[in-house]
Amino acid sequence: MLMLHYNIPEFDDCDSFLALLAKRSGRMKKGGRPDLNAAAKQVLNDWNSGKLHYFTEPPEQQIVSEFQPELVSEFVKEFDLDNLEENIRVLVDSLPDQRMVSVSAYDASLPISFHQKLVKMHHKQRQKPFFGQAMLKYGRNN
Repeated sequence: MLMLHYNIPEFDDCDSFLALLAKRSGRMKKGGRPDLNAAAKQVLNDWNSGKLHYFTEPPEQQIVSEFQPELVSEFVKEFDLDNLEENIRVLVDSLPDQRMVSVSAYDASLPISFHQKLVKMHHKQRQKPFFGQAMLKYGRNN
């Protein structure tokens, strides 16, 4: 079919095909040698642009699967939707306790340096010992 498409005589191998195609299309190097690279580029360009169609049927694909489809009468334990809420509650209860992270409001119209000062003041206030810690640290008689 390539012979009909490119109007070239019968060929034996790839190099002879490209040589015949190069001569037919006028792609020659110095000394009258056929330019095989230019001919190969032409074939690829014809293939990619759709000018050259494939003439053999592609092989049939046989889908081999480890899993065969089957109808099930009941779901497995992991898909038990009746106990989903109970499973979520058990999962949440098993998570370690985390205290709420302190949140501070930020006024976007203020400069960033002012916001950083507010954050530092907030952290200093959090680090002040409460009364019981102050008594242990300084003693009762001081």
